[in-house]
Amino acid sequence: MQTSRAIPVLTQLLGRTPTVGDLAVYLRLSEKDTRDGLDSRFAYQTRSLDQPASDDGERELGHLFGGLDSRMELVPDRHALAQYVAGLPARDRSILSLRFAQDMTQREIAQRLGISQMHVSRLLGRCLKDLRTLLLSQQ
Repeated sequence: MQTSRAIPVLTQLLGRTPTVGDLAVYLRLSEKDTRDGLDSRFAYQTRSLDQPASDDGERELGHLFGGLDSRMELVPDRHALAQYVAGLPARDRSILSLRFAQDMTQREIAQRLGISQMHVSRLLGRCLKDLRTLLLSQQ
């Protein structure tokens, strides 16, 4: 605020636009603090999103901002899925974790759990079907 008030006063006194050094001496501040004060003036200026973004005027400022983030759109589904997975029996949660979090194959899971690969396949299929049903019933 000090720099904003000082500029017109110094412009009148000096007959020219004051430099950063002129402002610093007048305000008894360091040149760095004076520059920071000058820069902070721009923090309060808003611009319309309909304003042209460049000199050619072909694109508006609002078009420079990104669109919908598909990952953000999935947050509610992921949250619901986490709740449903937490409600599964420990063995089912373990199999899902091994398959999808640790990226193990069905054969590797079967070896670790001491069951057949076919049984792992059936268990995964049942878990995924149950989770799918729960998620679709939520909508």
